[in-house]
Amino acid sequence: MRLSLQMMMIVCVAITSGCGLAGFEKTEDRSLNVADAVDVDQSTLPFKSFKLAVYYGQGNQDSFQAIYRNSPEETAEIKDGLSGVNHIGDEALVEMKMMLDELQPENNQSEDSLVHDILSSFNLEEDYEKLDLEITMKDGNQLNYHKKSPHKS
Repeated sequence: MRLSLQMMMIVCVAITSGCGLAGFEKTEDRSLNVADAVDVDQSTLPFKSFKLAVYYGQGNQDSFQAIYRNSPEETAEIKDGLSGVNHIGDEALVEMKMMLDELQPENNQSEDSLVHDILSSFNLEEDYEKLDLEITMKDGNQLNYHKKSPHKS
């Protein structure tokens, strides 16, 4: 009887370990892989803060908002009313880093060129009604653009 009880416990532990822990490890590994997939270090991004709001119509369902802050620690949030997807925390930070890494604004870059590059980086259409952009660079320079679309009457 004692041997049967020990065998049952071993089988239960093996089954539980095989099902529960293996699934947990995969989830944990997947999270690490997502974070490791982004080879963008905060020191490579030229932004201390980045805030973008693009409006395509009335209401939140027709807007896109993205916020990145690198002070005192990195945080990000994405509210994509166009696709109905919101990201916060690590997921938003990973996405923001990928998109912001594509942007390397130059001091002599025109406003239209910068807006075009930002919309392209975020995969957004240029037929917006209104765009608000607030950027603080690591060197302290600030860029603030608030414009209505040249494409709308």
